[in-house]
Amino acid sequence: MHKLGERAAYKLWSLAVIDVPKGRLRRGIQWPLAESWAILSVADTAFYSVIVFGPLLTVFNFDGRAEANMSQVEKAFSAIPELLETERLALRRPHQGDGADYMEVFGNSIANANNPRGFCRNLSAALAALTVHQENWQVRGFDVWAICLRESPNRAIGFGGLGLRDFDGEERLNLGYGLSTQFWGKGYAKELALMSVHLARSQSIFATLWARVQVGNAASRKVLDFLGMSIDGRPLVNNELRYKLELHPLR
Repeated sequence: MHKLGERAAYKLWSLAVIDVPKGRLRRGIQWPLAESWAILSVADTAFYSVIVFGPLLTVFNFDGRAEANMSQVEKAFSAIPELLETERLALRRPHQGDGADYMEVFGNSIANANNPRGFCRNLSAALAALTVHQENWQVRGFDVWAICLRESPNRAIGFGGLGLRDFDGEERLNLGYGLSTQFWGKGYAKELALMSVHLARSQSIFATLWARVQVGNAASRKVLDFLGMSIDGRPLVNNELRYKLELHPLR
């Protein structure tokens, strides 16, 4: 049994019993991603004992609202496969052998002029970035994929997908990608983005998917518009726009 101040969690369509402060519980409340919930008993003078049922893993904060804080939860996306295929792409976990491909994608300063992260200066930096992605996969159970053509799964033509990024000190679910210039304009980014949104909707505990893009990056903005993402409306930071997509809109 958990008190919400200590955090409680459920995952993979399982049940959890949690204690909710009486003053914070309302009949008819909609907890994100909770398929059902019911009061079992009065746990003590201050708390109700509540059972909830839902998909994957949700962490509840003290006032009974679902909160997605992956820095405190390991492998929240553990159901996401390490290898996925779309019509033309193979999306796999990146590894150190992708260093040269990473440099080809992110090492061109002109091609990455609109990349919020800038460009990768050398192979050592590329390998360091790949190490971070590998560690994220190990700890969180998800991160960006190496984007390959289905007929050439050992060569990465880009890197991208879902990841966690810092937004004003808060980690949020983010969509990002980069492709080698020779593969621009072929619809691969849209194909990757559609798969990412599908997974975010079906398996994410986050309520919102975010993306950061430079104002002048017309191609990426077109992809985000296609996905139905909208500009957040906040002031630009370093000529940057923030797009968002509500993953679980109220019906």
